[in-house]
Amino acid sequence: MRILVLAGLAAASAACATAPRATPDGELYFAAVAAANASLRLDDSGEARRWLDAAPADARAWEWRHLDGRVDSSLAAADLGDAAPRRLAYSPDGATIAVATGDDVALFDAGTLAETGRVTGHEGAVYGVAFSPDGGRIATAARDGTLRVWNAATGEQLWRGESGGQGLADVAFSPDGRRVAFGSWFRTPERGVVGFVSEWRAADGSELHRTEFGAKPIVVVAYSPDGDHLAAGTWGWRVAVWGRDRAAPPREFDYDDVAAYAAIDDIAFSRDGALIAAASKSGLPRVWNVDSGDLVRELHGHRGGVFSVAFDAAGALYTGADDGSIKRWDLETGLVDETFLGHARTVTSVASAPDGSRVASVSGDGTLRLWDAAQGREFSAAGERAGSIWAMPVSPDGAFLAMNGPDGAIAIWDTQRGIVARRFDGGLESDLNDAGFSPDGRRLIGCNWDDTVRVWDIATGAVVFDLAGFEGGSNGCGFSPDGRFAVAGSTRNAVFVWDAESGDLVRKLEHDGGVSKVAFDASGRTLAAGQSDGRLILWNVDDGSQRASLTAHDGGVWAIGYSPDGRWLATGGEDFAAALRDPESGEVLHRLSGHKQRVWSLAFVGADRLATGSADKTVRLWDTATGAQTVALADFPSGAYSLAYVARLDRLIVNASGLSIDVLDAPAR
Repeated sequence: MRILVLAGLAAASAACATAPRATPDGELYFAAVAAANASLRLDDSGEARRWLDAAPADARAWEWRHLDGRVDSSLAAADLGDAAPRRLAYSPDGATIAVATGDDVALFDAGTLAETGRVTGHEGAVYGVAFSPDGGRIATAARDGTLRVWNAATGEQLWRGESGGQGLADVAFSPDGRRVAFGSWFRTPERGVVGFVSEWRAADGSELHRTEFGAKPIVVVAYSPDGDHLAAGTWGWRVAVWGRDRAAPPREFDYDDVAAYAAIDDIAFSRDGALIAAASKSGLPRVWNVDSGDLVRELHGHRGGVFSVAFDAAGALYTGADDGSIKRWDLETGLVDETFLGHARTVTSVASAPDGSRVASVSGDGTLRLWDAAQGREFSAAGERAGSIWAMPVSPDGAFLAMNGPDGAIAIWDTQRGIVARRFDGGLESDLNDAGFSPDGRRLIGCNWDDTVRVWDIATGAVVFDLAGFEGGSNGCGFSPDGRFAVAGSTRNAVFVWDAESGDLVRKLEHDGGVSKVAFDASGRTLAAGQSDGRLILWNVDDGSQRASLTAHDGGVWAIGYSPDGRWLATGGEDFAAALRDPESGEVLHRLSGHKQRVWSLAFVGADRLATGSADKTVRLWDTATGAQTVALADFPSGAYSLAYVARLDRLIVNASGLSIDVLDAPAR
């Protein structure tokens, strides 16, 4: 779920021309929400919090709850006191988190963040901390110039080494647990600052060798997962990687081509050892191929310096920045696929749990926080989605969502967990254009540009029937709420209506325009049909008569739907506009202007909001009572082709044409 942004402060607080004048409280609310949304665009959760708190309490609705949840999405937080934390490490079993804070190392239960112990003894600030591969020992590096190894269970010091460093140090265990790497720096009158890396025998603390590198402090060291490589990051804008022969010159990865100050504060190997990533004060994390030396990705999205970096087991990269934000990157695309907000100051260290289920971080704000690594990964299981998604209906009980799987399959997803509940072969040669669940949730109707409108049994995946007599392709189909009818609009200027139980054609409703979208009212007796020529037709299904016919949009009607309470009929079209209409006559009550391209989708969100999705890559929410735009959400990778609101979860799901399926939650406070 990507960070969702402001399309315009003024637009977000302005009512449409046909809307009643907003009250002062309403105008204050819209302005506060817009400012909070703009702050989140800048990853400034503190400023967003101030604006949300300023919003009048009695006006707070879905968009306020959504933004409120974005301000701090952490699962838990622990106050570390006045001592600024510098690094953290997970124990190999994932049960304990060690935090280098002040002169101590604090140990926390990784599930509850309850403090379970302290490792004390250093006489200066602890900069580096690492667990041994068996979890039995903890190594630390501190400003007092010592390297120490401790019994993790008792806190007893096992050995101490005089490192020769002058602070700003780091430490790491080799994957086999036999060596401890130390990185730091020293200064001489003749040479100035000299960075160095040393390795020590983990059993007794005897130094094995020492290698000098660069004229800036080395602040971070890391072993590759196989132990063949030892890497160091320096304030000299470089990552040095030594092979098995530590005496041989290292391979260097640099930021020499960057104009901004590019000191490196953290590095990490991917779990397979193929990649190495660096966090840089330039704000541009980089990822290189370890063997070839090629730059794989330079990541653009942070607005300030980046101080921490970590890979997870799935290959995603996490980066922590000086504005308190943590971003997760998809290295296949180089794009941010989630932003985690909650810290108020620099994220000095971030780590993924060994099993990948959680992410932990510490910050200059004096907190340790836990994050759900599944956040933003709903509906993203590899191999379960087609490359493009157009249809995305939700079952009447809100439990399931349907969309195209690969190779003509249809996937039924659990809306709460975002995982596939079942999948079956749809027998289709092209993707669904539209689909809908039957009122009892047992069947699915689907249509596309072929001449087939098909109904499946969801439990078995069996084809119940191909609906008889259909002609032309279809971009809109569904069941009536009372379960009597199945319908599909046709490009051949008609709506086809079938008996939902027998599949027999009941009637063909003809008009002079191709039908793009269809929707029933709550009674199931009125059918609204939007046409590619901009017309809106309201049909009486029982006798096939027209109740209304009017021009709704300048160009095609691409979205149509009734509110659950029956008060509104909404449409969206080619003319970049949406409209809230009288459900009996179809006449406009509020015209909703603000999108910059065609409106592709809409969904009623609760009792008082309409969401519209557009080819302009935004989703906008509107107050149904006044027609005022309440918020404009953006940063979707493609147009918001379909929207689905799950009332029981208060969750809006956005389909960005299949490039992403984004979950927008509105947790109760």
